[in-house]
Order: sequence, then C-alpha cells, then structure tokens
Amino acid sequence: MIFFEENNITIFNDAKLTETKSSIKIDLSNVKNTDLKSISNREALFSQYINGIESYALFMISGVADEKLAFHSTSKAYLKEAQRAFVLLALANVDNEDVDNVKHLYFMWNEKQTAKKLKFKKDEISRELSECEERSIQSICT
Repeated sequence: MIFFEENNITIFNDAKLTETKSSIKIDLSNVKNTDLKSISNREALFSQYINGIESYALFMISGVADEKLAFHSTSKAYLKEAQRAFVLLALANVDNEDVDNVKHLYFMWNEKQTAKKLKFKKDEISRELSECEERSIQSICT
C-alpha cells in the first residue's frame, strides 16, 4: 500500500497477528500513536480497500470465479493482503461478520498453502530416504 510506504507508516509491521486454524487475533499495542493519527482521516481509502478484498473473496467463495485456478496464481498475495485487511479492521473496530467471506477464503487458502508446503517437505524427505542405503554388519556370534 503506497500510502503507508510514502508516509513511513509501519502499522503492518507493528501489529502482531496470532492465528489458529479458525481465528485470528491482532495485538495493536505496538502501533505508534503517530501512525494512528496519520491514518485517522483515510476511512474512504480503507473502505475501498476492504470492499475490494471482500468482493474478491465473494467471487471465490460463491463459485463465480474459479477458486482452484485463482489459488495457484493469487493465494500468496491474497493471504498477505487479507492480513493487512485484518489489521485495518481491528483499528476500525469493524464487526467480524462484515468480512466473513474474507475470513473464510483466508483460512481455506492458508490451510491449502500449509498443506502444499508440507507435501513438498514430505516429498523431499522421501527422496532423501530413497537415496539412503541402510547397511548393517552381521555379528559373528549369532
């Protein structure tokens, strides 16, 4: 988000996100007051941003867009942008029900990304194991 970079606003770095499989908590205690003042009159900009990400999520969740295809090309960017949206929503005290589609797609794609990474690690370990030669020395006493 160019506005934040141009104004040296570090809210997204200062906010701490803690997530489980189905919830996300945002700790804003490290967010600087000067940053909060800088963004206090930008509601329209943030509203457009949130509406855009909500629309994107709605297209995926409703089946209007091809979610499987979109996952492969946009999931990493979407996850990052959704995290930013969660921070902005926490700052604005927005009701969670207003962004159900964003959360639903976020948790679904986050789990898919985790599974994708784990599968890659599993395949890597399997390759390494297949290259290992197990040898043993037979005891002469048995």
